[in-house]
Amino acid sequence: MANRNSILVPLTVLTDAAATCAAIRIAFFLRFPEFGFARFVVYREIFLILLPVQLFFFWLFRMYDSDSNKNVPDIVLSAFMGTFCGSAAVIVLLFSHQLYSKNGLPEISRIALGLWWFLTLLMTAGWRTAVLSFLKRAGLFVTRVALVGADDNSVGMVDEIETYSRTGHKVVGLIETSSPVSHSSVPLLGKIGSLAEIVARDRIDEVILASADVPRDQAVEMLLAAERADVKVRVLPSLYETLIGDFDLKEIGGVPLVEVPNRFLRGAYGYVKRFIDIVFALAGLVLSLPVFAAVGLAVRLDSPGPILFKQTRTGKGKEAFTIYKFRSMTVHEEPEDRLTLAKEEDPRITRVGRFIRKRRLDELPQLINVLKGDMSFVGPRPALVGDAKELPGKIPLYDKRFLVRPGLTCLSHTLGRYDSTPEDRARFDLVYLKNASFFLDLRIILDTIRVVLTGKGAK
Repeated sequence: MANRNSILVPLTVLTDAAATCAAIRIAFFLRFPEFGFARFVVYREIFLILLPVQLFFFWLFRMYDSDSNKNVPDIVLSAFMGTFCGSAAVIVLLFSHQLYSKNGLPEISRIALGLWWFLTLLMTAGWRTAVLSFLKRAGLFVTRVALVGADDNSVGMVDEIETYSRTGHKVVGLIETSSPVSHSSVPLLGKIGSLAEIVARDRIDEVILASADVPRDQAVEMLLAAERADVKVRVLPSLYETLIGDFDLKEIGGVPLVEVPNRFLRGAYGYVKRFIDIVFALAGLVLSLPVFAAVGLAVRLDSPGPILFKQTRTGKGKEAFTIYKFRSMTVHEEPEDRLTLAKEEDPRITRVGRFIRKRRLDELPQLINVLKGDMSFVGPRPALVGDAKELPGKIPLYDKRFLVRPGLTCLSHTLGRYDSTPEDRARFDLVYLKNASFFLDLRIILDTIRVVLTGKGAK
């Protein structure tokens, strides 16, 4: 399913863009049948500029989330909200341009704009519904599900899911844990220890932990195996979890389930994040030039040696790159793939180095790495070459950190200590990856600014 979505989402964005452009042209021809093309030409360039605004609202109302658009009512609702709010935003921008621009546009036909909204809704919802119907008739729109640890009570989920699911779920079989299970019409696929092989063999799209009695070690084993296989995981919550939990509850066939997040900076978030990185790295380099000069001069006067410390690190896709930092230690020999972690009163740290490390100013040259595309503002810390080779065998899912660009700042900078062990930093990184969002990025950046300005925070 992951490969299918990676193809369908870009195609859907292009189709929506074409439908939106076609809708505005048709609207002008319907409103001005005698000279519609000439009338449209006046607005053509500005509508092309505002097209991304409409696509942004489509994304905001989850029109590119395959899980949210697997039936006609959901498609129509998403399309209605996306087109309504998108068209409203475009109309506000158009009239603002008309009021405040020196070369204001001619009067805008409200009827043409209303037709544009209606036609965009009709075309986007219409083609999606047609494609959905075709895929369902062809048997291609099916989410293949495996239930893990189903006991006698929860095994009834099989019939409920297949009977009442509005989104094409099919229970392929059951996966056995410590307690044997059986079902008259659903085969036993194997034991939980063989989950990865089962997912590949039976083309499983989703795994549902269907019993609250599965031992914790087996549940963790299942989650790790599902992560490696890149399949979605849902959990049947216990009464305790429903009372105290703070999570996004979903349902399949009337069965309440908790989805285990597996985001890892995918989709539009990743592209927007890179755009923000470029803009803020450029601004940061310009604004921090006086700080660069002051810190660089202080480092040079404080101890002999280069101003910048350079070292090879491992980044996205396990590609090697050179990281830049202000030198905070005396010059000493050290292996390229290893660092001797600095202690609280490490004699290698210079006087200036102690100050700039406390306020994270030694990381400032990494803005260059961000601009080059080696790093992002927020992300997992750049891994040492030696850690990148050794830690995947010691820490489950460690390799997930190489799916994204490493960060100039991170959770371990604001919540951990400067001399945290690689294992501790890896745990912070995995927590970030599982909960990555614009709001979490903003929180980490604000916490980093607080550490820079006050010197108080993680030690």
